[in-house]
Amino acid sequence: MELRKFIATIIKEYLNESSYLDSYTIDDNYYLYKDGIRQFSSTSKKDLIQYLQRTKPELLNKFNLLPEKNKEFKGVITLYRGHGYNEGNNFYSPSKEFALEFTRTGRESELTKIRVNVNRIYKHEPLPRGYGEEDPNFDLAIEISKNKGLNAIWVDEGLNQPNSVFKIDVNKNF
Repeated sequence: MELRKFIATIIKEYLNESSYLDSYTIDDNYYLYKDGIRQFSSTSKKDLIQYLQRTKPELLNKFNLLPEKNKEFKGVITLYRGHGYNEGNNFYSPSKEFALEFTRTGRESELTKIRVNVNRIYKHEPLPRGYGEEDPNFDLAIEISKNKGLNAIWVDEGLNQPNSVFKIDVNKNF
């Protein structure tokens, strides 16, 4: 008899979860709604994916939204740098959307765009953190990069963010 109650409880929870998920919808602008009331306004599919990963990961499957993985780059790539409040000119991103987050107004006119051969960028394993508290691998990667005659390193920008490039000396070419 206890097994039947247990199975009934599991089925009831599953049905409640299904109806809970059915109350959520998204539109063409990647806005998230619950029962017709907007819960999240995004600027892109990527923003919505990041929000759902933090708050409601079960909705990722419902809407068939899969997080993008950092891809390996080969040959010549385009890097972007957003000009905003923080002027350092060291960090560049292969993601235009990520670089736009570092502009004042989010306009493409505030981006610098350059083309670089990936062979000119040192990739240390593990990638040093480009965010948060200091990472001892950061200084080590810079030292190794300089010894190899390179002026840039790949850095990890954190969970669900694209890896970026840190230009060691802004006055030198890559």
